[in-house]
Amino acid sequence: MTDKTFNIIFKGEIVGGADEATVKANVAKMFKANDKVLAKLFSGEAIAIKKNVDKAGAMKYRALMKKAGAICYAQVPGEPLPEQKPVAQVK
Repeated sequence: MTDKTFNIIFKGEIVGGADEATVKANVAKMFKANDKVLAKLFSGEAIAIKKNVDKAGAMKYRALMKKAGAICYAQVPGEPLPEQKPVAQVK
């Protein structure tokens, strides 16, 4: 039996009450992202920031992103994103 793997999806959403500039700076630092990459990450488009990670890895990414002030999703490849109401989205 194979273990389920997940893709980590980011859509540019931030945790409610978080400062947009701070969240962007935190995410930029995490991914060593330049302005072009950062703009794509916060475009509102669903982007896989990591693919085929195990459950423990998915939980780790979600926790790190939440600590940075960003919301990401653990998606089973080929399945729709889990239902979660976004708190805020950077525009």
